[in-house]
Amino acid sequence: MLIDDVDRYIELRRSLGFKLAKTARHVTAFASYAVDQGDTHVRRETAIAWAAAVSSTPRSHQRRLQEIALFARFLYAEDHEHEVPHHPRSPATRPAPYIYTPEELARMLDAADNLRRQKPSPLRRHIYVMLVGLLASTGLRISEALNLRLDDLLLHIRLTKFNKSRLVPMHRTVVEALHAYLAIRRRFAGMDDHVFLDAKPMSLRTAQSNFNVILRKAEAG
Repeated sequence: MLIDDVDRYIELRRSLGFKLAKTARHVTAFASYAVDQGDTHVRRETAIAWAAAVSSTPRSHQRRLQEIALFARFLYAEDHEHEVPHHPRSPATRPAPYIYTPEELARMLDAADNLRRQKPSPLRRHIYVMLVGLLASTGLRISEALNLRLDDLLLHIRLTKFNKSRLVPMHRTVVEALHAYLAIRRRFAGMDDHVFLDAKPMSLRTAQSNFNVILRKAEAG
């Protein structure tokens, strides 16, 4: 039955490191819809009708069809009675990566060191000097840096993009800067064990907002 097939499909992909929270909901909803239509296999017409019924934009329509197509391919490998719906791909929209020059990074660190102190965040300039330096020297993702805890500071990064962990080497100068930052942090941080605190564990939105301020001050990028 299609509902059981969904469970097998999601379980397999999660075992490979994918979280699939939205995908699981969408594929389960499609399977229930298909069963209500009397289908025992994935049918192109049913998939197209379901996606049209539940999608509010062309992009969401395309995404749902793509999710069903991947599910259908999984089942088609076992049973050729399943049909894979066509789903035209949209062009990639990710921005091209930009690599900052050493001169730009130096200006960014100076700009971070000159951020104005804010009452809820007395550590503001110390945080962003350390955060920018750490990202530049280790290649961490911003989400990984913001999730760092004090116990991680051999830079053991837990549960990365595919639920794997890794060790990140640091240059001696970065280690020294981190020790100096932590000494200042202890005066303000209380009991929270996040490495980077902005009165509370820092959100990605807050970090991005302050990073944009730093870029404008440094005239970088």
